[in-house]
Amino acid sequence: MSLEVGRPRITSIQPIWALEGGRITLQGNDLVSDGNDLPEVWLGDIEARVVFASRDTVSVIVPVGLNGGHIPVRIGGSLGETAFIDVGIQVATGLHQVDNPVFDQGDLYLTYSGARDEK
Repeated sequence: MSLEVGRPRITSIQPIWALEGGRITLQGNDLVSDGNDLPEVWLGDIEARVVFASRDTVSVIVPVGLNGGHIPVRIGGSLGETAFIDVGIQVATGLHQVDNPVFDQGDLYLTYSGARDEK
């Protein structure tokens, strides 16, 4: 008697917001086949690097090169089984670390800490 493996099905993604280089975890059913091969996970048109995989959980690193926005996530060739995450984009570089950013009704407030003696 053989155990039939179903199509991979993503039931949730955590977190649903991500940045390039961040890690997301997919929960679902039959995400990994009975073989020893890691699943292919695609974010948009870019394949993500799998860092953990089990039958019901797969963790990947969000790849570089995404344009940001609402990005489809799928496992292997399961074109009909697609979930989505929102990927942020970098808006500034060369800033000093900011302590205690605050979100209020979807807006992010922060302070800019300049170089010593900068006004």
